[in-house]
Amino acid sequence: MSIEVASEEVISLADAARELPRRRGGKRPHVSCLYRWTKTGCRGIVLESVQIGGTRCTSREALDRFFAALTAAAQGETAPPPPPPKSRRQAIEAAERRLARSGIGESERPAPAAHELRPGPEHTVTIVGIAKGPDKDQA
Repeated sequence: MSIEVASEEVISLADAARELPRRRGGKRPHVSCLYRWTKTGCRGIVLESVQIGGTRCTSREALDRFFAALTAAAQGETAPPPPPPKSRRQAIEAAERRLARSGIGESERPAPAAHELRPGPEHTVTIVGIAKGPDKDQA
């Protein structure tokens, strides 16, 4: 998932580092730690970020998702999937309204997912060998 700049509260990594709780030795994480979390992650989980001009930023919501995923991984659970961004939710709701207005309801069979599509005989490709010249044995 990526940060939805229009609907999430975007903050610089420096500001995020200042807002995090103190850790070992009573120190807050350094901004380089947060940068590392956005590039290589922590325990396989990467902090979502965006580049705004010359500033690497994240969001408060992305930090929440990051820490929830770290906590779930530490407890041997899988993190719940993040909610879709606001723009995606709005697009889904608009599409559902258009379908309802056109008379297409939930009773109809939905379109198959991409992994369910299998090419049939009409999509079969036959590869034919190309001779590159007379065989030396036949000459």
